[in-house]
Order: sequence, then C-alpha cells, then structure tokens
Amino acid sequence: MGSLTIITGSPGAGKTTLAAHLATFSARGVHICGDVFYSFLAHPIKPTLPESLEQNTAVIRATVRSASAFAMADYDVFLEGIFGPWFLPVIAKELQNTGHSVAYVILRLDLEEAIRRTLARDRNCDESVIRQMNAAFCNLGEYERYVLPVGSITTVELSEEFHHRRPHSLLDLDALAGVQLSE
Repeated sequence: MGSLTIITGSPGAGKTTLAAHLATFSARGVHICGDVFYSFLAHPIKPTLPESLEQNTAVIRATVRSASAFAMADYDVFLEGIFGPWFLPVIAKELQNTGHSVAYVILRLDLEEAIRRTLARDRNCDESVIRQMNAAFCNLGEYERYVLPVGSITTVELSEEFHHRRPHSLLDLDALAGVQLSE
C-alpha cells in the first residue's frame, strides 16, 4: 500500500510547493490540491464562515476519500490544503479502517510573510482571510508537534526536514476518530 501525507498550514505557507516537490521525487507520487474540491460546488459558502461547517466537512471527506483511493492503489499521496487539527476527527473517521499510516505536517510561516507570499500570487485574495487562517494555525496545543517552521528555508531543505520528521508525524487515527468535531 502507498502512503498518505497531509500537508496543511495557512495561505502562503508553501503547502503546494512542498507537496508538488515531494510527489515529483517519489516514483509513484501523487499531488492532490484539496482546494480544487471547493470548485466542484455550484453554490459554495465562503469556507471561513461559521455556516460553512457542513459544506467544509463534505469537501474534506471527498478529498480524503480521493487521496485514500490513490494510496490504496500503491501511490504515495501528498494531499495539501487547509486541513487544520479541528478537522482531524473527520479525516480519521474516513481513514480509520483503510490501513493507511497517515503523516500530518503543519507548515507555519509568520503573518507578514504569509500575506506577502499570498498577495504576490493572488492580488485579489482577501487579506483578512490570510490573517484569520494564520491565527488558526498558531498555538495548537498538542498539535504543535506536527509544526514545521518554514521561515526562509528552501523547498529542498524543507523536504529534507519533512523526511527526517515523518516517522514522528503519524496520526493515531483510532484515537482521533473518537474525538468530537468542534466548530
């Protein structure tokens, strides 16, 4: 069976860059951009609004199921997007009986650099969303152990650090599946 790695963090943290890099250097690598699944919705609710919880949960489930299908077909899957710890119970319930070992990595970047990077690639991005998401990935309590600080390191250095930490970044799906989802 292949592997499954979830790469998350605020906008601008480098999720897409790292996932694409890791997939490229895996003989059977797959890079899945979780944000694409929001484009399937004909009438989406802005994902940062409280009333989007049901929509976001459905999108997370669909995304994780797709990633799981590739991993079951012996691919090494690098799934990136906004998969904060608050959604780990949903993810765990989807993957609990698959036999996958799932690595989880949170990329953290300081706010000003996150704003700079995000606006450089998308001038129309709402800066308040960047601020909101960046704050959501700070002070994560028990999930701090999954944080990989980005700072000014290169993608290659970040990839090397990921490979070094991967064995210590595995999720306990059984324990997480029993946790209640909080809004």
